[in-house]
Formats: sequence, structure tokens, C-alpha cells
Amino acid sequence: MLEAAQEQSEFSPALEVEREVLALCRDRWAVLKELVDAELSLAAVLRASAAARAEEELKLAAVREREALALEEQRRLAQARIEGARQGALEAARAARAREEAAAAAAAAAKAEPEAVSAPETPAPVREPPRDYGWFAVMGSGADLRAAVTDGRNVWRVEAGDRLPGGVVVRTVEARPPGVRVTGWRTDRLPYRSRASR
Repeated sequence: MLEAAQEQSEFSPALEVEREVLALCRDRWAVLKELVDAELSLAAVLRASAAARAEEELKLAAVREREALALEEQRRLAQARIEGARQGALEAARAARAREEAAAAAAAAAKAEPEAVSAPETPAPVREPPRDYGWFAVMGSGADLRAAVTDGRNVWRVEAGDRLPGGVVVRTVEARPPGVRVTGWRTDRLPYRSRASR
């Protein structure tokens, strides 16, 4: 329209059209800017929501891991108690069987020997029967371990090298699996025993 305009009156409509086009371009730019701002705000909200979900999932995973570790520790302690009780029962059965076999052998030997009159023998010193020792707690960490030992009446806190009544010597206190190794007793390992048991 500007190129074809010849008279002054023909320029005004052309300029008016140009002004309308510029106004439309300005309005379009404002609308586009609002859309872009809205998209950026939505993206920020979505990122914050995703970060919050990820943090919550990490917290839940940490709680589950702690619960799993606590359950595993309880299972290990229960397994150690069961194993200690089983070992104690086996050792008690073996000791009872050994006593029965020794008594049967002594009775057979007495029947086989002829009766003879001899001078009275001096009685042998009476030895104290082995106490029914057992451990019920292991304390400490690393090389500094102590154990609580009982015979049903008394309680001793012992470590490696300590002596118990009856000539029993503590060799080692172990944490995994928990237990107490000794010498001078009917076995080389004390069984687990509840402190309240008799």
C-alpha cells in the first residue's frame, strides 16, 4: 500500500495497517512470554516434587535397612543361644554315658578279681565334682572381651587367663560366635546358660 500510494491521503491507511500489525506482534510476544513463564514455573514445581519423593524414598530405604540389621542381629543371638544349649546338652549326655561306662567297667573288674584279704587301703581324696558352668553374656569389643559365667548359684566376670573354682582356666572369650573356651573342665567350651536357670 505504501509503494502504491501516490497522494497524501493514501499514506494514512497504509500506516494505520502497519501500526495494527506492530500492536498484534507486541501482544503476541506478551502471550508467548506468559506461556514460557508458566512452563518454567511448572518445571520447577515438578523438579521440587521429584526431589521430595526421592528424599522420602531414601529415608524409607534407610529405615528398612536398619530394621533388617536389627532382625539379623536378633537372629544371630538366638542362633548362638540355641547352639550353646545344644552343645551343653550333648556334652552332658556324653559325660553321663562316660560315667555309666566307667561304672560298668568297674563292676566287671570287681567280679573278675578273686576276693583277697588285704590291708585296708587309705581312702583317696574326694575330688569336688565339676561345677555346672555356663556363660550368659559377652561384653566388650575387639581384644577386650569379658564374659559373665555362672554355675547356677554364683556369677563371675572373667576374661582370658582368669581361673574359676575347681581348677578351670579361661582360655579365650569369643564374640562371633559368642562363647567361652576353657581348660580343666569336662569340655573345652562352656555352654550357654541362662542366668536364672538352676
